[in-house]
Amino acid sequence: MNVENEIKQLKHQVQLLYSNTPVDRLFFEFDITTEQWHLLDDLMKEYSRLIHFEQRVSQSDFKEKIMKIVSHLNEDDLFYELLEELSYESKYYVSVFEHFHR
Repeated sequence: MNVENEIKQLKHQVQLLYSNTPVDRLFFEFDITTEQWHLLDDLMKEYSRLIHFEQRVSQSDFKEKIMKIVSHLNEDDLFYELLEELSYESKYYVSVFEHFHR
């Protein structure tokens, strides 16, 4: 990682701490990069849109895509489980997670 990217990542980490939501704290604790954060957000938006338009979605595919984005966690299911749990508290794409528990 070059100096510019390191500075960008540090700023991202500070922003996560500053916003202080449960999901942002999770992202901080699991060292989610700016790029990963954007990819996760895009994935959430995509699934939110698909669910809104009543498209068929699979929780296993969703989880697999998340775990691929955060591949540095080596398939640690804890991240997904915590993301799901904390999304309710943070109001972070709750509709996506609720959809899988209907």
